[in-house]
Amino acid sequence: MRKLILCSVTAITLISASLFISKVQANNYCFITIDYPDAVRTSISDINEIGQIVGSSSNEKWGGSGQQGFFFYKGVFTSIAYPNAEDTWANSLNENGEIVGVAYYTNERFGYLYNGTDFNKICYPDETYTVVMDNNNNNQIVGSYKDANREHGFLLDENNNFTIIDYPNSLSTIIRGINNFGKMVGIYSDSEDKKHSFIYDGNIFTIIDYPNSISTNVIRINDTEQIVGNYTDSNDNKHGFIYDDKNIFTTINYPNATSTSINSINNIGQIVGNYTDSDGNQHGFIYSPLNIRNAIIVLQISTGIIPSIIITIKDVNSDNKIGLEETIYILQVISGLKDI
Repeated sequence: MRKLILCSVTAITLISASLFISKVQANNYCFITIDYPDAVRTSISDINEIGQIVGSSSNEKWGGSGQQGFFFYKGVFTSIAYPNAEDTWANSLNENGEIVGVAYYTNERFGYLYNGTDFNKICYPDETYTVVMDNNNNNQIVGSYKDANREHGFLLDENNNFTIIDYPNSLSTIIRGINNFGKMVGIYSDSEDKKHSFIYDGNIFTIIDYPNSISTNVIRINDTEQIVGNYTDSNDNKHGFIYDDKNIFTTINYPNATSTSINSINNIGQIVGNYTDSDGNQHGFIYSPLNIRNAIIVLQISTGIIPSIIITIKDVNSDNKIGLEETIYILQVISGLKDI
């Protein structure tokens, strides 16, 4: 049985996290669990290329108000709460650190753009239900709105012009993600109200459905057209997945979780999402290639430098310490000289 060491950090980091090493196909990845302090429900919504993260948390397992967004960077959480809103969700951020999300009021739901100082309200004209899901580096924003008849997808451009995007003959459409080349992903409901996912390049819709699933929910696309999302299997279990440019699905499940949701992927392949444990608590996570960065974290611990996360990793020589042997082990795995 593998022996694990948990190395704690000082309270100023404001984070509870764990790292587990696993293997997916030929590539080595690690899970890093991130929980907002004292929350029972944490979801990581997005991560950009410099490692800035947004998500949402709550002190209630399911339902109720009090959802708040957060920004997380270098071990520090910053709360995001739209003024006087009952709930705030932080859904995405671009490389400039501009955050988009949703604010909930009793009779209204609308999107926002937050630059770290000011909130700008985003609402489809004359409607009380607008949801903003994603933004790219070109100031394009996607989401959906509801009118009296149905839910429509939309693209909001840099000049604040809305373009309605509806899958042909659908009952509803939601645009969930957009990359920096303007390719979009989303979901629609067909005439039987069954949900499907798609890619949209501005002209052509291409359906993406996980094989033999009950439903598929595509959420994000990066610039190399790696797509992530979730699917529900025939036993009503929820799994995450990544879909690559070779049209191959790879399932992603957090170890021993009852369900796994994948919410985003950045341009260096880091994936974020959330999982539910056996007690019904929801945790956020990063799913990242096992690389030199993780070796550096172990070196920081072994030399007394406090890293920005807590990690759990294999105790190679059973000495109840993290040190040089553990660092060498990670480097051997990275180089292919040793299996996990």
